[in-house]
Amino acid sequence: MYKIYFVDGSHFIGGEYYDSLWNQIPSKPIARLEYRFNGKCLYAEGYEEYNHIVEHAKVVSTGQQFITKVVVMLKNGSDVLQVNYNPASSQVAYSIGKYGEEFRGKPTTGWKQGMFTNPQCRLE
Repeated sequence: MYKIYFVDGSHFIGGEYYDSLWNQIPSKPIARLEYRFNGKCLYAEGYEEYNHIVEHAKVVSTGQQFITKVVVMLKNGSDVLQVNYNPASSQVAYSIGKYGEEFRGKPTTGWKQGMFTNPQCRLE
């Protein structure tokens, strides 16, 4: 689902949506993040911090779970660029929020340190 390249030249390959392995990312500065969305890839580098959220729902009658949204968050100063992916429609939308209010007006945990230098983000 994603691949992280660290400043020291090493890398980390994340898991799938239900088990992203985000909390197992080594604690060292991230140089670049590549995040895959259904055939497209988000490339992000130079951000101060990185994070993501995977929202899912469960059908009560069957117990089946499904992903409703994936949000990749990229911190630049006090702003957070949010890349929102909806798997049902394969739509990607961008929004900017304030750090500490990045998810429904509340802070999130799990931020990973980046290397703040000329932030860039593109989807291909």
